[in-house]
Amino acid sequence: MTSSPSRLTGASSCCGSALLKLRAQDLLIRLQLKKLSDLQTAKDEMLCLMVHDLRSPLSGIIAHLSLLIDHPPAARCARTPTPRCAART
Repeated sequence: MTSSPSRLTGASSCCGSALLKLRAQDLLIRLQLKKLSDLQTAKDEMLCLMVHDLRSPLSGIIAHLSLLIDHPPAARCARTPTPRCAART
């Protein structure tokens, strides 16, 4: 039992079209992975910038708050009276 040449040609064209579909899907997946990688990079850069922009002003606020906690205004006013402290009493 041998296959006829027309059957072989049909089978190879079927495999050829399936191979082309697989290559097209592979290319599409690679393009989508590249887009996702670019989006991940953009997200990481934006988060880095936001963290820096938020951390800088918050550092000053936290430092001032820790000073106020360590040295409450009433204790400072009792030691060195200033016009602002005098107005509170």
